Amino acid sequence: DQVDFCGNFRMGSVVANIEKWLTETIRVGWYLPYYYLNLNQISTTNKNEKILYEEFIENNILNVYKKYNNSIQPYNLYGFGDSTLLISWQDNFFEKRDFLTGVLCSLRAGFNLPTGQKKDYSENTLLKIPLGYDAAWGLAFGGTLEIDIGCYFGAGISADLISFFGKTCC
Repeated sequence: DQVDFCGNFRMGSVVANIEKWLTETIRVGWYLPYYYLNLNQISTTNKNEKILYEEFIENNILNVYKKYNNSIQPYNLYGFGDSTLLISWQDNFFEKRDFLTGVLCSLRAGFNLPTGQKKDYSENTLLKIPLGYDAAWGLAFGGTLEIDIGCYFGAGISADLISFFGKTCC
C-alpha cells in the first residue's frame, strides 16, 4: 500500500551574529542560529497509483509510519543550533569596461562550535531533521566569486562546506 501524507509544516531560522572588520578586507564573525520546526494537522490517505519520482522518498516515511502503528502525532522542535566562528576575506575589484564592471571575491574559514543540544529523535517524529547539526565539532570553509556585467546584470557562485568531527544525529 502507498500512503499519501498531508499536514501543516513550518520550518525557519533566525541567526544572531557579531561581526568585526579588522581591516578593509578581513572580517571576524560569530553566528548563532535559532531553529524551529512545527508539524501538525497530519492526515493520511491510501493511494493506488505509483508515481516513480515519489517512491524513494515515500518508502522511508512509510516505514516510520508503520513503526508507530499507523499514527503520527503533531510535534514541535526548536532551539539553538551550533554556532560558527568565521574569519573571511572579501574584496571588490572595480573595472572600467563596457561589459565587465566589477568582480567580488571572498574566502571564508572557521570552526563549527557545538552550542546546539542533542535532540532525542526516538519520539514519534515523522521527519528526523537535525536542527543545527546537533552538537558536532567541525571545520567550515567556503568562497564566493561574483561578477557585474554592465549596470543591471550580475552572476556569481558561492560554496560553503562543513567537515564534521564526531557524530551528528542522522
